[in-house]
This record gives sequence, C-alpha cells and structure tokens, in this order.
Amino acid sequence: MRLPPLFRQLRDDRVPAENLRAAAVLGAVSGLRSFSGAAGLALRGRPPAVWARAAVLAFAGGEAVGDKLPMTPPRSDPPGLVGRVVVGAAVGAATAGARGARVGATFALATTYASERARALLGRRTGIPDPAIAVVEDAIAYGGAWLGAGPGFRPGALPALAAGPVAALVGTGAMTSAQVAYHKLTGSEPSDPTSSPAIDLGFHLVLGLATAAAFEALAGS
Repeated sequence: MRLPPLFRQLRDDRVPAENLRAAAVLGAVSGLRSFSGAAGLALRGRPPAVWARAAVLAFAGGEAVGDKLPMTPPRSDPPGLVGRVVVGAAVGAATAGARGARVGATFALATTYASERARALLGRRTGIPDPAIAVVEDAIAYGGAWLGAGPGFRPGALPALAAGPVAALVGTGAMTSAQVAYHKLTGSEPSDPTSSPAIDLGFHLVLGLATAAAFEALAGS
C-alpha cells in the first residue's frame, strides 16, 4: 500500500539540517500563538487544499484577537499547553518528518512557558499594557512563521529580523530623550499626545519588524 506523502516523510529521518531548523522555528512560534506555525505554512501554500488553508488562517486570526481578551486563560494551562505541543509537532512533521515532529514539539513546549513569563515580567517592569505587548508578540510569532515556512530557510534571517524592533526601540528612546531635552532647554510645554506611549511604542516595534522583514526578503530573493 502506498502511504500518503506526510506518512512517508514520517518514516524517513534523513532530512536536511535546514528543514530541522525550520521545524524548530515553526515549533517555537507555535508556543507563542498556537496557529502561527500552521498559518505560516498555509500562507506558503501548504496544505494544497484551499479550504484547509482558509480554516487555519481563520483560526489564527481568531486566536490573535482572543489572546488580548482578559478572560483568556494562560497559555500554560493544560488545554492550551497540549494544543501548542501538538501543533508544534504537526508543523515540525510537515517540515522535517519524525525528527521535525520531536523538534517542533520540544520548542513549542519551551516557548510556551518562556514567552508567558517574559510577557508578564515585561508588563510588570515597564508598565506597558498587556495588549500592546501582545501586538509585538503577534508580529514576532507570525513574522517568524512566515520566514520559517519559506523555501530555503536561512537561520541568519532571524537576527536580521530581530534588528528591526531593536532599532525601533533605540530610535524611539533617542527621539523621546531629544524631545525632553529640547523642552527643558526652551522651557516650552510638550503637546498632548494623541495616543498612549505604550500604543506608540508597540506601533514602532511592529513597524520596525515589518521593515526588517521586507529588507530581509529582498536580500534573500
């Protein structure tokens, strides 16, 4: 009996190293957002069925909205944790067979706990509202999924991608410091902001990530 392609791949552990790295990235982002890794594959045309890709993207969109609601349970609660590990294994298997499944599940488990604690710690230390942090987390999860699911995944793309938000953070801090210094020197009053500083910072971080992703895509093309 001829096995379907996925099951044939599960029986063959001889997979390229770049496929395993891609499985690690897709598993890792699945710990942040359950459907992000699967959404990355869907945006790259996998699986072939249009209805299946549409369903995955719909679930991913719903998860992105639900993540910001106050009644959403912690991702480390058993249902969410199991779901992330299962999805991490599935996207890993789709990318790198049986070894990819193990890698994807392991990275999904690790980033589930790490991202939950990092998000809570960042909110306590900075006072940034949780939804603003969640938007940045969205960008990291789906940006990483898009790169990880791409053909010829290059791990060197990840540091380049991370450089965007870092540059945005540094630039925002420098500009804010310059504005404060200017108002102190001139004795003028700063204008009332039209949005909260947290929203502005979140917007700048997402914009920095998008810009870095665009440059990285052009460099890799």
